[in-house]
Amino acid sequence: MADQSFGILEILLLGARAFGLFAAFAAFAWALLRTRREHAEQLDRMLVSQRELLAQNQALAERVSALATLVASLPRHAEPVVESPPPRVAAPRRDPGVRSYETAKRLARAGASVEEIIASSGVASTEARLLHQLHAAHKTDAPNAPHPMESTQLRRDYAA
Repeated sequence: MADQSFGILEILLLGARAFGLFAAFAAFAWALLRTRREHAEQLDRMLVSQRELLAQNQALAERVSALATLVASLPRHAEPVVESPPPRVAAPRRDPGVRSYETAKRLARAGASVEEIIASSGVASTEARLLHQLHAAHKTDAPNAPHPMESTQLRRDYAA
């Protein structure tokens, strides 16, 4: 009896293997058919778009030929268009760098504001502020008055 049950078990395993192989073959066949169908649809869409592009290309060729005949019918010698040169705007005159600093220093000593120094000499705002601090006329009459850069903060920094 053991021999017969072993034979039935072998037949069942063989049947299961055959069913598995058949199922795998059917799945691969189905996938192949689906892929071929999708590729055929893509090919159809591409052919339609190619036909549309050919029609557009033909329409453009006709337009170009129409424009070529239109250009050919124009007179050959036309008067050249003379454009007047743009008006020259005079650049603000600015003395070389040394003179602008000398002007700024002179203005600072005369008591001009930082904005006036910038407008008159053309130096940068930070430079104008520095020149104003260094050379501005002080309202103190004391001969030993401290220099404007010698603030209490600087004295504290040197003391530390």
